[in-house]
Amino acid sequence: MKKNHLLIYSMLVLTACTGSEEVVTQDNGGQAVNLTASTRSTAVTRAADGLYTASTGFNGGETVRVFMKSAQKGRESKDFTVGTADAENGYRSLLTPIDGDLFYPTGNDGTVNVYSVYPAMSAPVLPSLESTHYVHFDQTEDARYKASDLMYAKTEVPLADKDVQQSLTFGHKLVKLRLVLTKGAGLSNVSYVVMKNVKRQVTVTVNEENLTLDNLSTFDGEDPVGDYDLLITGDIFNDGDHNGDNILVSGPITDTEAHTCCVVFPAQAWDNAEFLKFWTDDNQSASFLLTKNDWIPGSEYVMTIHIDAVMLGTTSVITDWSPQGAIVSRPYNEFYVEPIADQTYTGSALEPTPVVTFNSTTPLTLGEDYKLLYSNNIEVGTATITIIGINNYTGKTATASFNIVAP
Repeated sequence: MKKNHLLIYSMLVLTACTGSEEVVTQDNGGQAVNLTASTRSTAVTRAADGLYTASTGFNGGETVRVFMKSAQKGRESKDFTVGTADAENGYRSLLTPIDGDLFYPTGNDGTVNVYSVYPAMSAPVLPSLESTHYVHFDQTEDARYKASDLMYAKTEVPLADKDVQQSLTFGHKLVKLRLVLTKGAGLSNVSYVVMKNVKRQVTVTVNEENLTLDNLSTFDGEDPVGDYDLLITGDIFNDGDHNGDNILVSGPITDTEAHTCCVVFPAQAWDNAEFLKFWTDDNQSASFLLTKNDWIPGSEYVMTIHIDAVMLGTTSVITDWSPQGAIVSRPYNEFYVEPIADQTYTGSALEPTPVVTFNSTTPLTLGEDYKLLYSNNIEVGTATITIIGINNYTGKTATASFNIVAP
């Protein structure tokens, strides 16, 4: 499989500066940790409706949990609120402690590790180093998309430099999928598009070295589902539970314009499993299968899908990732014929033998699995081949064409 992982490595940077903010100290001489948040560029991909456009990274009012570990004090943590960032201050945000400051150890010798997790609600509560993170079912709503976006940052701070604001770089720990969806003119309105068979819950282990994810599982709690809860009924989903292993990718699509939808999820495997499904407003549907187990956390993957009426009632296989991020959706449970090269006019019947597969993967043999009928295959123009299944493939048919060109 040709895979396309357009790496837009969305990094958020807490930049060092020597601004005029007041330095907070304890009676024993310890100094409060002082941080500002900023984005490396304004093209940060954090908003559900802005994964492909400019964004300032953190929203004002979001929270991160900052940890510090030193030989003198051990591990400590505090939650911080991220201030509003705008162009006037270079998209930097001051981090303000919510319930008291986090203080460095006294003295100027040695270093301390400072590390942070977003969102704070998914970070461990000391002394535990483990917590649980889940991505929301309804990521079409901006706040829930961002709350699903797990990030981690770390730095080592020399105590001699504790009087300046320190620099942390937040990296994304989940996979981002951007779907560009268009609806064919002959198709009734699309009601919603859902990502299927997603393990939405994961165990998070955090320390000053890294953030790791394991124990992927189906989400078994209760998360807010938004307005679409009224539209999605139990019989739409095979398991009757739209929260457990599904992510709502898009709500109604009523025009033929391109709609960009973004979701985040933990890296995991699909083994010829249902990956995407869409429904029309008259309750017809189509599915896409995927085999993929090499997602790279911190990367963005792009799929472009044209939803057409001929897909209704069918299942397609996502097979190829083009350099532009588009996918090729080939029919499932059907013959697939590889493109046939142009043939040069000779005055005689031209009968090139096509490459035919079943489900886009199983090679078939002419004479054993299928036979061929040719038409319009002498003169310059477009010739047609009809592929007719025999033996184990009786009842299957397909058509292909090739061009006959002048010498």
